[in-house]
This record gives sequence, structure tokens and C-alpha cells, in this order.
Amino acid sequence: MTPTRRTLALSLLCTALAAAGCGDDDGPQQLASGCALADVSGSTRTARSEYAGAFASFARHIGERGSGRLCLIIAAGDPIAESAPLFAPVGPSEEHRDSPDYAPGEITENVNVARTDFESMMTDPPVSARGSALVEAAVVAADVLAPGDRLTILSDGIQTSETVGDFHDVDLSEAGITALLDRLEQAGLLADLQNVTVEMPLLLYHPGGLNMSAERQAAIRRFWQRWAERAGARLDLSPQPQRIS
Repeated sequence: MTPTRRTLALSLLCTALAAAGCGDDDGPQQLASGCALADVSGSTRTARSEYAGAFASFARHIGERGSGRLCLIIAAGDPIAESAPLFAPVGPSEEHRDSPDYAPGEITENVNVARTDFESMMTDPPVSARGSALVEAAVVAADVLAPGDRLTILSDGIQTSETVGDFHDVDLSEAGITALLDRLEQAGLLADLQNVTVEMPLLLYHPGGLNMSAERQAAIRRFWQRWAERAGARLDLSPQPQRIS
């Protein structure tokens, strides 16, 4: 294990038991936990600095306004087989949660650690299968999220996987999308994200532009809208450049 991976192993908890604490708080105040789904397909390399900024902003939001529990899922060709959720604390300690003197500093420190680990993983992803299996990765995320939680998908949204096909040429007409979602549901690959807010702030973002027609881009956007409806999620597709730093 390299020093980078050792650091990551210490700062991110990667056990099934950790999932039980994500979005499942029996305390008096239910605060949103968050999960970030990061696309590490080859086509995202030039955009990963923006991904890191968006991740840090999302982590800070969960640290300041949410439960402070954050998970990360790396999506490539087969995230269900290769990428288990990783967990990191991004909020203040319980002792200092309500302290205006200590909480901000602890949040900043935790978010900085999480961002450093995120950037390391984006540089050397712990997955090997090529592709962008985003809907499959969302199934992994759904297992650790509860109603009221938040999921941010850091990707241009161009799915490429064995189950779904390649969004560059797969049928994304209204009828095609319906048939695709039916097939995903039958295969157990339609995430249950009831009352989870799903953000895609970088949908169709690619430095230098995308090599596809405006009609195809609109079809991809429509797919994610229909996917969210079937998953029971609230979808936010608005770009949020103020959160990318």
C-alpha cells in the first residue's frame, strides 16, 4: 500500500458497518448526510479539478448544515463490483458542534483532508473497469442514503456501461428511455432514492465542449430527469459555479 493509500485508509472508513450511520440519526434533530458519486472515466480527466472543487463545496455544506457524515463512491465501468462506499467525517466533533469558536475550524480541517483524499483518488482511482456506470453507482449510494439526504453526481452524465450502453448512440427517445428504465428496474439497477435530493451541477460539462449535437445533449438531460422520477428523487440540474472553487 502506497503512502497515499495509507493516508486514505486512515481518513476514510471503508466498512459495511459505517454505512449504518449514514443518514440514520436517532437524535433529536435529523440532519442530512451526503454522498458524492465521482466519475473517473477517461473522458473526465480534464474536468477533475472542477470535480474536486464541487466535492469540497458539497462536503462543506454537509459539514456546516448537515450531519457531518459524507460518503464517496468512485464510478467507473463496474462500481457495484469494484467500488465500496468510503466514509469521512466533515463536520465538527460532537463536543464542539455548537461552538462558534471551534466548529468552523474543525469543519475546515476535515473538509481539507477529505478534498486531499478525493484528489488522490481521482488521480489514482481504485477501480479498473473502463466506462461510466453512473446508474449502477447510484444503487450503491442508495444503500447508504435515507430520505432527506443528498447525493451529488460529479460527472458530465454521459453513461457508458454494459447494461445501459453508450449515451452517445443509445436510443434516448421518450420510448427508448422508458424501455431502458424498465430494463434497469428488472435488473435491480434502478436506485431507490425516495425523497433524496440528487444534484448534477456538472451535467454535460466538458472543457472545450462536447462532441455531440444539441439534440443529443437534450436527450441525455431528459434521461436523468426521467431516471430521477422513477427513483423517487428530487433532481437539481442547475449549475452551481459559486460552489466550485
